[in-house]
Amino acid sequence: MLKIKKLWPAAVLIAAFLVSVALGQFKSEPPKLATPDISLPVKTIIATERDKQFWIYSQGTVTPRTSIVLVAEVSGAILQVARNYVVGGVFKKGEVILELDSTEYEVRVSRAKANLARSMTKMTLEEARAIQAAEEWDRTGQPRTKAPALSLRTPYLHEAKAEVEQAKSELLQADKLLEKTLVRAPYDAMISSKSVDLGSFVTVGSQLGELFAIDRAEVRLSITDRDLALLAEDPMVSDASFDTNLGVPSVAKEITLSSQFKGRKQYWSANIIRSEGVMDPKNRSRYWVAQIDDPYGLYKSSSNPQLTVGSFVSAKIPAAKHSGIFAIPRNALYNNNQLAIVDHVEGDEQSKRLSFQSVHIYSYDDEHAYIDSGLTNGTEIIITPIGIPIEGMLVAPDSLKADIKQSDNEAVNP
Repeated sequence: MLKIKKLWPAAVLIAAFLVSVALGQFKSEPPKLATPDISLPVKTIIATERDKQFWIYSQGTVTPRTSIVLVAEVSGAILQVARNYVVGGVFKKGEVILELDSTEYEVRVSRAKANLARSMTKMTLEEARAIQAAEEWDRTGQPRTKAPALSLRTPYLHEAKAEVEQAKSELLQADKLLEKTLVRAPYDAMISSKSVDLGSFVTVGSQLGELFAIDRAEVRLSITDRDLALLAEDPMVSDASFDTNLGVPSVAKEITLSSQFKGRKQYWSANIIRSEGVMDPKNRSRYWVAQIDDPYGLYKSSSNPQLTVGSFVSAKIPAAKHSGIFAIPRNALYNNNQLAIVDHVEGDEQSKRLSFQSVHIYSYDDEHAYIDSGLTNGTEIIITPIGIPIEGMLVAPDSLKADIKQSDNEAVNP
């Protein structure tokens, strides 16, 4: 009886195991549910090619076309100064800026005139004596060609004529020095600095001030080799002809300058007139020079404010006009030159998968990449940023009704 009690727990376990096995044999399998395809919702646009005007953008500082340091060419005290002889004062060509004491130079002119009068008198006397000497020689019956020079007083006459020429030169020099006591503007100019004032005594070579021309101003613009590619590669550039070796316009090319003034952006027209013809070894850039006519608005009326020397301006230069361009948001690019596109599975309109397409980027700006090859019209491009895009993953595209607005935004060559 005791042995039976000891075997009872083991018998219960064995019986429970046999029952569970039996239940498992007769249990039906649960129905298998189909695994749903999970598609990633994305926004897309339809690629549409169009013509695009590209631009080159640069910056520079407005500088005068020419500037000089005024120096005194004679000595003397400054007796008069023009009212406009201040920094920012404007003078027309030939206007008097400063007047020096001219007493000494007036005396020189008087002496030179007196010396010329004496020389003229002496020459007149020598001419009379030469005529008389020639007549006396004629009485000898010999030709004048055999007469000694002294007999005809030829050396004395030459000396008198030379003295007259010397006196004329001295008078001319004295007149010039007298004129230089009036310091005049060499061209239409503005005073940029002054070094003397009323009562100052100056000597030859003393600096009087600085001035610069105001009829035109210039801006030096940095142009990279990538900028030049926008010009050289495009056959549709017709606004101006370019030397493709230097990228220099053979005719003046109109550009637009802009700068902030009183919190607003103002614009001015300018023309590229030359290239400096050298490359800056520091930044590997070339430089074009743009010219602005009448920057201070003194010759013609303008609604724009004055473009003062020293202003920092931005330049917008027309470059290529390219056909067959696709404008794509820059954030749609992967690995610099790939786009994620929607690949429609043949025979299954419900299955749309992500595929990568390599493209060539012709140019770009802050918002768009401009593609000239690798895309075709109608391609559906995914513009939703995807953290880890996988080739072949299912997507649920929601195409935008309107294509991306493609205007002449600021575009530069990559």
